[in-house]
Amino acid sequence: MESFQKRDRVLDEIQEKVEQEMRRAEHPERRAGAPGPARATHVTASPPTSTATATAFRELGLIEPLVAALTEQECFVPTPMQAQLIPSLLRGRDLLGCMRTDAGKTAIIVLPILQRLSQPEPRVPSRSPRALVLVATRERAVQVVERFVTFGRHLRPTVAAIHGGVGQGLQVQALARGVDLLVATPARLLDLMIQRHARLDRLEVVVLDEVDQMLDLGFLPMVRRLLATMPKRRQTLLFSATMPPTITSFAEGILRQPVKVSTPSASTMRARMSATHLLKRGAGRERRATPLSVVTQ
Repeated sequence: MESFQKRDRVLDEIQEKVEQEMRRAEHPERRAGAPGPARATHVTASPPTSTATATAFRELGLIEPLVAALTEQECFVPTPMQAQLIPSLLRGRDLLGCMRTDAGKTAIIVLPILQRLSQPEPRVPSRSPRALVLVATRERAVQVVERFVTFGRHLRPTVAAIHGGVGQGLQVQALARGVDLLVATPARLLDLMIQRHARLDRLEVVVLDEVDQMLDLGFLPMVRRLLATMPKRRQTLLFSATMPPTITSFAEGILRQPVKVSTPSASTMRARMSATHLLKRGAGRERRATPLSVVTQ
């Protein structure tokens, strides 16, 4: 009997914690820490807002050609994460994002880069882009290029996709003509640099996307070699769905007082689903616990 009573007390405590989390999730707060000389800004993911009160893309500081392209794609209101991060990126801040691709990440990458590329600059030397997005896979490279083309339709930057799985001939030709932006996988880009078809000494912004996948695929040593050829003075964005110590240490070495943001990871989402199966037994009845809603910082 005593063991059953102890078990019921434990389950009561778990249920109480779950219900507390749900009450907090119903009234989340949006917070952004001010940058300091030795402290990064932390951004907390906020829940979706209604169309009536949400910020329009124009209010984020985006130029009219980008707003027009977004409108043509029926993108009228940014997600809370886009609304929080895009203004910081337009000001040139570095970013450390622990977030999944489905959190509106691609637009967070693409829109500030397109706005930067729209600013008049001297003609870019052949083989030296102004912006680089490093991705783990050919499929992701194609996806990102498509977004640059779609959202940049009124700006028409020159974009090239550099990845394996195809011959390098057309990629070499594009680099020789000169491009504003590269979307590349590390292995193919490094190979072209060794052949002197590409250079990165005029980069203004670099994005490292899906770094956890790059780590799994063994690409981080290649990424380090590529970073060593880039200007020290640049804007750097790093995205990863998970943040193990290896990636945390890597990020600390390349980012300067970054804005830091995290959204629920895949493991968190699985834990949330598991919480729906937590049962409370007591007083002769059985009750299903409320699922946790987790917001990380």
